[in-house]
Amino acid sequence: MLEMMKKYHNLLKQDIYRGKLKEDNMRTVGIVGLLITFVASITTAMNFYQHKMMMGLTTVILALAGLFIYFVTSRLKNRRIAAVTFSALAIVIFSYYMICGTNDGFATLWTILVPMAMMYFIGVRSGIAIGIYYLFLYFILFYSPLRQHMEAFYTQTFMQRFPILYMFALMLESVSMIQYHAMTLEQYDYDERLHNEVARLTLAEKDKCIELEKMYEQMVLTLVSAIDAKDKYTNGHSARVSAYSVALARKLGWPEEEVGILRYEALLHDVGKIGIPDTILNKQGRLNDMEYRVIQSHTVSGANILENATTLPGAKDVALHHHERYDGKGYPEHLAGENISAHARVVSVMDAYDAMNSDRIYRNALPREKIIQEMQQGRGLQFDPVYLDVFMELLEDGSLEKIAEKQNMAVETPEDKLPENEIQNLQELISRLVLTGKYEGAVGLEETETPKFYEYIRNFCSRYGHSFELVMITLRPIPGVIPDPERQKKAIQTMELAVKKTVRQADVISEVSDTQLLAILVEAGEENVDSIMCRIFANFYKVFGSSEFEPTYEMQSF
Repeated sequence: MLEMMKKYHNLLKQDIYRGKLKEDNMRTVGIVGLLITFVASITTAMNFYQHKMMMGLTTVILALAGLFIYFVTSRLKNRRIAAVTFSALAIVIFSYYMICGTNDGFATLWTILVPMAMMYFIGVRSGIAIGIYYLFLYFILFYSPLRQHMEAFYTQTFMQRFPILYMFALMLESVSMIQYHAMTLEQYDYDERLHNEVARLTLAEKDKCIELEKMYEQMVLTLVSAIDAKDKYTNGHSARVSAYSVALARKLGWPEEEVGILRYEALLHDVGKIGIPDTILNKQGRLNDMEYRVIQSHTVSGANILENATTLPGAKDVALHHHERYDGKGYPEHLAGENISAHARVVSVMDAYDAMNSDRIYRNALPREKIIQEMQQGRGLQFDPVYLDVFMELLEDGSLEKIAEKQNMAVETPEDKLPENEIQNLQELISRLVLTGKYEGAVGLEETETPKFYEYIRNFCSRYGHSFELVMITLRPIPGVIPDPERQKKAIQTMELAVKKTVRQADVISEVSDTQLLAILVEAGEENVDSIMCRIFANFYKVFGSSEFEPTYEMQSF
């Protein structure tokens, strides 16, 4: 029995009014406030008509209190003030009704409904408490020597039996509302577990998708490497054309999803060269007509190879039509204008540019001025005029040269260039980040708050020639849930393990607070951070399982 009472005591300490239920409750309390005002106003008129001035005064107070409750819940959205007002009214007004036997004792009967209303609108514990208060007061008034003073207001039968009736009513109300409270908490727990499981499965699914995409990318890059290996003079051509095409598509304002598709299509545009004999592909002298036709056949061969590439249906078209001309004089199908797909027209521009800008077996790369001249001469003839104009903007602002440098440069791994002492300095600096006394709660990534830290990071970048992604990971408690300190500690430890499992040795990880980690990702690339964090969160959920925490992150690039 004692254990059961303890269980229900702990159960009733948990607030059920959260989120939407809290909003609905406040809305209902506001409506009840209006109803109190309406009923009290009618009662006030009747009391004053019957010259019951004191009773009329109490109903005026009730009417005003009802309006106040409505204003507090509907305008201020403050449930606590409404609860205090409701409780004060219940104690003061109805105690007065009980002691004075107002309205020939009828007003006392409302006390049967008050505990139930308190339990529903404010909380079960509050309702039970006020119900016990009323019961205690009834026993004092009706079963003590004070009974003789109450005979003027109540009959003997009423005084003898009503407290018993009230006690049974209170018990029934309490059992019903405790059950409602328990069922609501069970629903919350179920919803939380369901939410966490869905989140875990979603992240796991994202992780699988990322892995599949990574595998797909590796397969494409392997195929591209095989293409480039056929001709040492065009090594890296496919990767550069792909990078150039992505830059042009973004400059044109294409959606990022479409840009991602174009990237793979451009990588595979010359896949048909796999079938070209090395003797022709690497011939030192000028090609004869027959050999030139063989070279041209790589478009058709590429389309045939990509015929069944259902995951990338546009790749076949790009492989087949990237040598078509805007004026219809290209090959193999002599398409013209917008009959050539947009993706093929973009790749056509970038394929021609890279061919002119690269050393070939039969000539060196053309000078920049010559390339500009040749490309401009092809405007509206070989190339789409709109795409060419945007291409010229990229060429003039140096974007294409930067892409070429990045593609051609052999970058050392971060592990080879980060001294151990600098990593330790970074970790110590992060550890001191929140020890300045300026922070309350979670630490943000605003530069104004940590200017010295930002200065150090920038100097670090400059010193070692690396880019960094600064990522603040925060474990935020789910609204309405007060996490256990031990669970909170375990959660941040689990997240740290998940981060270390996912990132590289060169990346710096440090705990900032009880709910935050700061990660410095070296050469990660801003575009890759989202996928990295998806994998981290998936690893977190795999270990921690259903969680009262919602992991989030914010990022700054250097």
